[in-house]
Amino acid sequence: MVLLPLALAALVGGAIAVRPLQVASAHVADAYALTTLMDGIDYRIAPLGQPESRVPRLVLQRLPDGMAALDVERDRKRTFLRALLPLILSVNEAILKDREDLIALRDALDGGETLDDDGMDRLRRLAQAYRLAAPTEATLREAVEALLLRVDIVPPSLALAQGAVESGWGTSRFALEGNALFGQSAWGEDGMAPLGHQEPPFHVASFPSLRDCVAAYAANLNSHTAYTGFRTLRAQQREAGQQPDGRALAATLLAYAETGAVYTGTLRSVIDSNGLAMFDHVLLDEGRTLIVMASR
Repeated sequence: MVLLPLALAALVGGAIAVRPLQVASAHVADAYALTTLMDGIDYRIAPLGQPESRVPRLVLQRLPDGMAALDVERDRKRTFLRALLPLILSVNEAILKDREDLIALRDALDGGETLDDDGMDRLRRLAQAYRLAAPTEATLREAVEALLLRVDIVPPSLALAQGAVESGWGTSRFALEGNALFGQSAWGEDGMAPLGHQEPPFHVASFPSLRDCVAAYAANLNSHTAYTGFRTLRAQQREAGQQPDGRALAATLLAYAETGAVYTGTLRSVIDSNGLAMFDHVLLDEGRTLIVMASR
């Protein structure tokens, strides 16, 4: 692995968070090699049950071949979880930066301060990214409150459960060929179609990388009208002084799949049976970022 000084930029919700990082790169030939690499940097599931446990900044660009060949209980699940968790935390980290800025802006407005042109442009970009009307001088306070309802994290437990269910723990064709972990729809003929259909019944959105997929998934839950209930319950949890609870929020995603309550029940079962709730309290490590390329 070669260490390179780099300013890493993360684009989420229309905002760019940049900070200097030490970045290393690695290449894995298959899923077994990815598992070995994770073990080699002492990235293991068991210690993550402790409060504020740290997760390596591992950025897997795409899933490697051989996920289906891993033993499902011993290797596949833990490899999938360890691959997806840092990406979720990275996306949440960028979202939280925007949220902190919005809270500071709300406090400034409440204190009688005015917003300069740069601040106004940033607010408008966020509104556009989160599918809200562009704010005006007269609607600034309302716009900030509307954005705070949307600019917030997706609990890792929920994202991991949905990724596992939608991608078959990283074994689906959509996941392997299109970096599509969450079954998000594509309009018209864009995206990937299921095989064996002369006229495909649906298309699934594909992405340049797994992180792009996670960012799009979070943006979907944070902006689509179908997930208003998700955002409302999350805000209620915040108001009660609670960390967003993935298991409770899973019940609001009735519109995510045609099976409705059966789907949300499956998500809760996956969270419970795999102990995913503990991941809602972990943090990204402050050390270097490891970018992992995978053969295909």
